Amino acid sequence: MKPQQLLASIATATLCTLGVGLQAANAGTVYNGWNYGIDSFKDGVSGSLGGMFEMYGFGIKQDGETIYVGIDARLPITGQLDNGALNKSITWGDMFFNFSGNPLLNAQGNLFGVRFASTNDSTVKPLGLYSQVSGKNVASQNRGFASYADQSKYVTGAKGIAGMGELTDAEAKVYFKDASLNVISKGQQVVESVFESLDSTTLSALGFNLNGALNGAKPPESNANGAKRQTFGFKFTRGEGMVGDFVAHVFAECLNDGMAVRGNLAPKPEPTPEPVSLLGLAAVGAAVATRRYRAAKVG
Repeated sequence: MKPQQLLASIATATLCTLGVGLQAANAGTVYNGWNYGIDSFKDGVSGSLGGMFEMYGFGIKQDGETIYVGIDARLPITGQLDNGALNKSITWGDMFFNFSGNPLLNAQGNLFGVRFASTNDSTVKPLGLYSQVSGKNVASQNRGFASYADQSKYVTGAKGIAGMGELTDAEAKVYFKDASLNVISKGQQVVESVFESLDSTTLSALGFNLNGALNGAKPPESNANGAKRQTFGFKFTRGEGMVGDFVAHVFAECLNDGMAVRGNLAPKPEPTPEPVSLLGLAAVGAAVATRRYRAAKVG
């Protein structure tokens, strides 16, 4: 193969690798380059089903080393004022990424977490990515459920549809057993990771579209108490070790609803050899072959 042909084949393979991002076989609902965890529309608890804590879904998109997250729900990023809750508000917990292949309890200390809501009850303070993460459940301080199993029991009794996005109710009970983690209790900030909050306009321009992932179906915009649909998100530079299959999840601080998704983050592509380097290697190979030929002739 000529050097030019070799370079072209390497470039094509590299582009294919970069374009994969999330593998559909290991993902939730993949649409327009985003991997969605689509939640039940009948499992958010606000005294009854529906209301402020209803979540519709979230999506994850990989672009090289940058990870984008979009969220579609009724609870705004600032949360809801509540005098009976810690810090006088109930808001979003942190988002956890589990690459270990184990249920959440067995992955404690080896999780990744992103604090994206500045008013929540997380132990860590700066917004952004954390590694070596352990989590805790602060629902008891936010007038909520003790566990996912308790929330599921309430939803089922109220004739709702219990579940955690791409995890069925049965799967979620196994995955979150004894570890319904909703905020970071301990972790190491990944200081080189660049974090940025994103609004609905920016997310739309990036292709985030839950309605499209739902095949044209549309979650309700509001309910009787006027809780309107919200879209927001964030992006961050992934940390070392965030490669391969994962489960990501997020709960409200009260555990009144939550959602999860399975996905896969592609490894960083190997650098493409420069033309000069390839030609240099070819020249070295030619020189070695010439020397061997001459030596054989002399012999």
